[in-house]
Amino acid sequence: MQADPDAVVRHDGYDVEPPPRWSTGYVTLFGDAAHRLRPNVGQGGCQAIEDAVFLAACVANSNDPVHALGRYEAGRQARARYITRLSWMMSLAEHTQGRLLATLRDSLVRALPISLMLRSMDGVLRPPLPESAAS
Repeated sequence: MQADPDAVVRHDGYDVEPPPRWSTGYVTLFGDAAHRLRPNVGQGGCQAIEDAVFLAACVANSNDPVHALGRYEAGRQARARYITRLSWMMSLAEHTQGRLLATLRDSLVRALPISLMLRSMDGVLRPPLPESAAS
């Protein structure tokens, strides 16, 4: 059975370069507005929550909102870049074209010990704590 082409809904995804700055004056970006992620590592909402917690810590530890937003941006950009790159690489692996490469990928994933897979996710599952926003 073939799907009716008129009944198919398609939403293309596009990679967009992140903005060079997240904050200007009293305004800042967080979540997907600051760092867009592909959906394959399930970190979009998680990163927005991390942003909010880190931003709250920065604001709580400063009497100057502009300084607090700068600390937030400086403190979150490296982790956001890491998660964004990981998401992009995982997407490439998941969407591997060609039977040979897909078979190789699937065989490697099956052969990896669970402990190694879990350890490889430490960078995602163990975020830095917001106390680094204190200074």
